[in-house]
Amino acid sequence: MKNILLMAATVLASSPVFSDDIREAKRLLCSQGQVMVCLHSAPCAVVAPESVASPRFLVVDTRAKTISTTKASGDERRSDIGNLTREGGLIVAQGRHDERAFSFVIDEATGTFTGSVASDGYTINSFGACTDADVK
Repeated sequence: MKNILLMAATVLASSPVFSDDIREAKRLLCSQGQVMVCLHSAPCAVVAPESVASPRFLVVDTRAKTISTTKASGDERRSDIGNLTREGGLIVAQGRHDERAFSFVIDEATGTFTGSVASDGYTINSFGACTDADVK
């Protein structure tokens, strides 16, 4: 337990070094770094995004309230974000796609991304980072 707390403190202390300030961004490019699958009948497991058909990169458009795959992925998925708020330095969004509900939180000061997809009997949880998709 002590080692886990030390690792968490180290990550939190160093995160601003590797962060993007996205407070003014309207379109975000988000990358899922770590993905965890949890089943109601089995322990959770860390997996590669591809192993659960989850895209490595996502485009979040806060104006259009959509989340989609990138053109380069060759996977043409797009979902409407039913509820999106941008306050207190956080972007919070929820929606659904087919029989799944999704929810994510993005910290605007650091670009860190935490997301979850839930369906009957399982969840897919992901952690990653976002940056401004409209790079100049």
